[in-house]
Amino acid sequence: MAQTLDGKIASRTGVSRWITGPKARAWVHQLRAASDAVLVGAETVRRDNPFLTSHGLGPDPVRVVLSGTLDLPVRSHVFEPTAPTWILTKTGTSPVRTRALEKAGALVVRVPGRGQEADPHQVLLALGRRGITHLLVEGGGRVAACFLSAGLVDEVYLFVAPSFLGGKEAPTAMEGRGESRPSHAPRLKRAEIHRIGDDWLIHGFLL
Repeated sequence: MAQTLDGKIASRTGVSRWITGPKARAWVHQLRAASDAVLVGAETVRRDNPFLTSHGLGPDPVRVVLSGTLDLPVRSHVFEPTAPTWILTKTGTSPVRTRALEKAGALVVRVPGRGQEADPHQVLLALGRRGITHLLVEGGGRVAACFLSAGLVDEVYLFVAPSFLGGKEAPTAMEGRGESRPSHAPRLKRAEIHRIGDDWLIHGFLL
């Protein structure tokens, strides 16, 4: 995750480029190169149109997108043939949209879901069956909350920029329902802080 000092990952108008500086972004590209796959939600693809590659700093990971409706622009960068793209969606989604995404070069994988979202446990099982053992979750606040609240996060890399965006409507690094009290909050173990350019990296473990 990358956020401002007040926990924002984008402005109130949805602009997120760039929260952190070039050195921090290069560090993330190296993280991608060391991972089997990188995962984001459909909203990140629609809003930011990321490449999700290592940008020449190593091998490109498999690009995984969680989408409940398969409503993704087929001209997005994630469909460029630089690396494989898998779209994970809940069972029962539109066959018409499935064919459109497959025509764009993606593999569409159906997994059991809860409501509008794919079950994060089933997502990891589906990826594991396809050889993914090191997954970098790089989505927005909803995706982060989904995996954290399910207890499926081993390690955290949190980049913090020395800035404030403010605004009640600006998205935060952790969305979802949230914890009922501070004592229930997951806490990092063996946490360290490193300076990366003008930003800080907080790194720790949850297991």
